[in-house]
Amino acid sequence: MSSTRRAGESRAALPRLSVTALPAVLLWLSAGLLSLPASARTPVTLLDAQWQARDARLVEIDGGVVRHYDERRVLRETPTDDVVRLRFVAAARESTDRAAQPSGAWLLALVDGQRIAGTPSGAERKGDALRWAHPGLGEFVVSLEHVSRMTRVDQADTHDRGTADGDTVTLRNGDALSGFVTAVTDGGVTLETADGAEVELPWDNTAALRLANPAVLPTERSDVVALRDGSRLYTGPVSVSAGVARVSPRLLAGEGFAEMPTAAVAAVDFAASGVAVHDLSALPMTVEAAGEAFGLSYPPRWDGGALWLHAPSIVSFTLPGDAPNHAGSSGRATRAAGWVEWVLPDHVSPALVELLSVRVRFGESDVVTLSPNQRVRFNAGVGGDAFGVTVDAAEAGPVLGRVRLSEVVVLRPQPEEPRSASVP
Repeated sequence: MSSTRRAGESRAALPRLSVTALPAVLLWLSAGLLSLPASARTPVTLLDAQWQARDARLVEIDGGVVRHYDERRVLRETPTDDVVRLRFVAAARESTDRAAQPSGAWLLALVDGQRIAGTPSGAERKGDALRWAHPGLGEFVVSLEHVSRMTRVDQADTHDRGTADGDTVTLRNGDALSGFVTAVTDGGVTLETADGAEVELPWDNTAALRLANPAVLPTERSDVVALRDGSRLYTGPVSVSAGVARVSPRLLAGEGFAEMPTAAVAAVDFAASGVAVHDLSALPMTVEAAGEAFGLSYPPRWDGGALWLHAPSIVSFTLPGDAPNHAGSSGRATRAAGWVEWVLPDHVSPALVELLSVRVRFGESDVVTLSPNQRVRFNAGVGGDAFGVTVDAAEAGPVLGRVRLSEVVVLRPQPEEPRSASVP
């Protein structure tokens, strides 16, 4: 089977307890703690619209409320309106959990920002559609016009995240072919080159596929669930109870839902917060100036979701669709937040370290000056439809200008009304 594609498309006094009563009280307390569901012992981090974090122990998510124990062991109920992202701590310590993925796994990225781990399982007989299998969620059917890229997980770090005028197929040996993907079959990809020739490229030989389809915004507000395998899916309201998460991905036909252990979930973004979260690693990146030292080029390098930049460097990230650059009705504006650090080689003299600094500029005006091996949280404004990062030339010399960006997100106010045209 194959699918085809056309070009152009006060505190109260405490009561006193007798010594004889104390053992009974301790027994009651211990019984209460032991009766807590497993999810009550699940460490999570709650992040608000200013990207301020609170550590907690999750009990459940239900009916628009996150029930959790705070750091003082007090049971709290926080509306999802006040939580932009709930991050599972165990998952945050790891980036994409490749060990949890089967051999030969891929990551499928869609034009609206969704990502699905899995493998291509075939093509539809009619229409421009690809079948995609996820080991826990089942099979999805996705139109080719909604596909942004496909990348093998074991080669994701080498995937080109830039933009291109045409489609590109990268082979496992590193060669890249450009043109127009006319068909996807059970066995591979058919690419029409600039000279009109058709080339059949088997999946076994393919490392990445990028289609030059325009990015779009989702048509409606949705919760977003991120899984440890790298998947990121738009879903109806997410609920969690007794260590099980229940989701209803928009890509599932009808009113389908799926259940999975919270151990498989990395994070949940709540639509009720009115803030959309875009991970920097998922945004198209343009390299305006690559780092250079001793006449050699040191381009930006992704490593497990962190971006390394060698001074001097300038990169920009394109926001999806018509992302607003002004404060909405909530008074919130588009911002970028995350961590930045300057990492020095181990052999640098301690006497020299005290004299060094490097400047990193976010957007047009937010500047962070870093000392060696200093990790700083930043929160910068974003204007226009792109977010830029500039690492100025290090005063200490070219070899010392290595800057690392991690856990960086762009926080965008959600539109008041649904927009048109997204992945159905």
